[in-house]
Amino acid sequence: MLMSTIAFSSHTLAATVNISNYQVVGNGAANDRSGFNEAINDLLSHSDSETKTLNLQAQKTYYLGRSVSGNELDQIFDLSNVSNVVINGNHSTLLLERYDMAAFINQSKNITIKNLKLDYKTPTFTQGIVSQINTSQRTFTVTVQDGYPLPTDAELSSINARAVNSPWANSATASSSGQFLRINIFIKRVDIINRTSRQLKITYIDSTSTDDINQLQNNQLFAFRTHGGTEPGHMVRIHKSEDVTLENVSIYNTMKMGIGGGHNEGTIRLTNIKIQPKPGTNRIVSAVSDGIHLKSNRAQVIIENSLIERNLDDAVNLGSMAEVIQHWHSATDIEIRDVSIQYPSYVAQRAGNFNFESPELKVGDEVYAFNYDSDNEPLFLGKAKILTVAAVLVNGNNKRVRRITLDNAIHNMVPLDEGTGVAASASNVVQRHATRIFIPNVSNPNFIIRNNTFRNKTRSGVLARGKNGLIRGNSFSNLDGYGVLGQNSLTFNENNLPLNMEISANYFENTRLWAIILGVGAWQNNKPSLLPSHSQIVNNRFNRTQNIKMTDEISTRIHVKNVADINVSGNVFFNVDSDTDLLNAANVTSNAFLPLWKRNGQAGIYFVSNDSYCHIPSMSRLTNIWGSNWQDFLTTADDLPVQRVDNGTCRQYEGVIRLTGGGIYRYNHDNTMCNYGSMHFFRQSTGIIVNAASLPVRSEQTLIDKAQGAKVCPR
Repeated sequence: MLMSTIAFSSHTLAATVNISNYQVVGNGAANDRSGFNEAINDLLSHSDSETKTLNLQAQKTYYLGRSVSGNELDQIFDLSNVSNVVINGNHSTLLLERYDMAAFINQSKNITIKNLKLDYKTPTFTQGIVSQINTSQRTFTVTVQDGYPLPTDAELSSINARAVNSPWANSATASSSGQFLRINIFIKRVDIINRTSRQLKITYIDSTSTDDINQLQNNQLFAFRTHGGTEPGHMVRIHKSEDVTLENVSIYNTMKMGIGGGHNEGTIRLTNIKIQPKPGTNRIVSAVSDGIHLKSNRAQVIIENSLIERNLDDAVNLGSMAEVIQHWHSATDIEIRDVSIQYPSYVAQRAGNFNFESPELKVGDEVYAFNYDSDNEPLFLGKAKILTVAAVLVNGNNKRVRRITLDNAIHNMVPLDEGTGVAASASNVVQRHATRIFIPNVSNPNFIIRNNTFRNKTRSGVLARGKNGLIRGNSFSNLDGYGVLGQNSLTFNENNLPLNMEISANYFENTRLWAIILGVGAWQNNKPSLLPSHSQIVNNRFNRTQNIKMTDEISTRIHVKNVADINVSGNVFFNVDSDTDLLNAANVTSNAFLPLWKRNGQAGIYFVSNDSYCHIPSMSRLTNIWGSNWQDFLTTADDLPVQRVDNGTCRQYEGVIRLTGGGIYRYNHDNTMCNYGSMHFFRQSTGIIVNAASLPVRSEQTLIDKAQGAKVCPR
C-alpha cells in the first residue's frame, strides 16, 4: 500500500515516504525486512523527475533479516537506474545479514544517503583470545569470544583456499583491553580445534616478520575475517552513477570494502563518514578490507571530515585499473584493455557478474605509456591524446577491449602475447614485457582528501594515484604501512599517475613505512627519463612518539623517487631517526630539507629531538639529482655526520658545505677542509650539503678562509 506524501512547489515535485507508515518495529530484534522492502518499492515508484525522500524513524535499530543460503548477495537499497533519491536515516541503525550490502547505487543520478549507521547482526569477522603460541610450528590458538562466529566448514575451505601465503589474509591484534597493537600477522591456514570449546588453530605465513610474531603474547586479542575466496559486496557500492553524496554515515563492519565502486561521473562526496568498530563493544575491527575504495572514475571524489580506523587494509584507495596493450597496429594505433587480475568485484557490477568492463574512454583523453627497463623499473615511453576510440568485440564481449588512435606516435610499445584472452587472469599481470597504459582522466581527477583522521590500521592511510589531487589537513597515526602513497606500479591493478598533487599541512605520527612516498617515471642509460609530476609536499609535520621497529630500519619520513618538477619544503620533523630520500629526481625545489635548527621562523624542514635541537638524523639519501634548486639543503648518507652537543650548542660538525662564493667542500673531524671541486662529483659521493651561512657556530667567512688551499677530497 502506498503510504507516501506528495509535496508540490513552483520549482520541484517531491515525494516523501515515512518508514513509520509501514510494518516496522525498530527494536533491533524484530525482522523489519518486509516493511522496508515495501517502503522502498513505494519510494522508487515515483517519477525520476521527483525528489524522492525516505525518512526513517529517529534513533531506531532496524534488523533486516533474510534466509541466507551460501554466500549470495543482496542489498537493502537497490538504487539502480533511478534519479533524485534521498535516504535520511535520522541517526538510526540498520542491522544486516552477512553477505548483504546496505546500498547498491547503479547507473543512477543525484543520490544522497545521510544520517545512517550500518552494521551486521553477526560480525563478519571472528575475534578471540590468544594462547599456546608455538613459533617453531608457526601456530597459535585463538579461543573465540562470545558474540563472534566460528567459521563454517564452507568458510574454512574458502579461507584456506585463498590464504596460502596471501598478503590479503591479514588480521588485527589488540591488547587484552582492546588497545591497538602494531602486529601484522598474515594467515596461512585456519583449523577448528574444538567447536564446543570454540578454539581455532592459526598458522601464519612463513614470511611473517619475526619482530611482529615476537610481540604476540598470550591473552592478547586476535581478529580476522571469516570468509575467504568469494568477493561479496561492499557496504555501499557506487557504480556507473553520477553525483552521489554520503553524509553522516557510520559503518561499523563490512563484508569487504566500506564504500567502493567505479566508472562514475560528476561528484562523489563523502562527508563525516565514520568507519570504526561499533562504539560500546569490544570489537577490534571495523571494515575487513579497505575503508573507501574508488577505482576508474571520471568523478571528482571529495572525502572530508571523516574517520577511518581499525580496518584490515588501506583507509582510502584511489586510482584506476591498469591498462595493457592487447594488440598493436602501429605507434599511433593500439587496442587496450584493463589488467583485471583474478578478483571480479573490482569492476563487475556485483559479485558473480563476470562481464568485466573497462573504463569508458573519450576523445581528448591523454594516455601515458610505460615499459619495464632492465632493472624492472617503470620506463616512461611518452604520452599522446586519443583521436578516436571504438569498442572491439572479443569472444562476445565488446566492453573490454577498445581500439584507440593517437595524435602522435609512442614508440617501443609491446602487446601481450598473441592469444592472450580477455578474461581476468593473473597471467596478464606477469607479462612484464607488455606496455602499460595510464589514463589520468579515469583515475578520480581533482580529488580532495581534507581534514580526515586515519589511525590504528594494519595497512596504509591514503593510496592516491590521480591528477590534480589535494591531500590537506589530515591526521595519520599508528599505521603499519604508508601514510600517503602516490606511486605507479606496472604489476598491479591499483594504479595511475600522481600528477600535480598537493600534499600539505598533514600530521604524520608513527607510520611503519614512509609517511609520504611519491614517484613516477624511470631512468635509462644513466640519464633522466622522468615524467614531470608538478607536485608539492609542503608544510607537513612528522612525529614519533613510540619506539617502533621499522621495516628496513626506516621511520617516518618522505621518499621521492623517479620524479621531476617537485617542491618539497616547509616540512617539520620531530623525534624521527630519518628524514628525506631523493632518488632519481630532477628540477627539485627545496627551501630547506633539514636545516640544523629552526632559525627565526625560517621556512623549511626542521628536525627537533628530545636530546638536542640540533641533532642530525641518519639514513637520508641524495642520489642522482639533476637540475635542482638548492636552498639550505641538508641530507646525510652512508658516512654519517659526527657532532658533539655542549649546552645545547652544536660544537662539532662534519659535512659537505657549499660556500656563497662557489665550490663544494667537506668539513672534516679535525677542522680541516677538502675540495669536492664540483656539484657533479658530489652527486656520486656521500655526505651532507648545507649553506655555510646556516651553520650555528662558525661564520661563513671563517669557512671561506679555511677553504683557501684545501686539498681535493679523496674520490
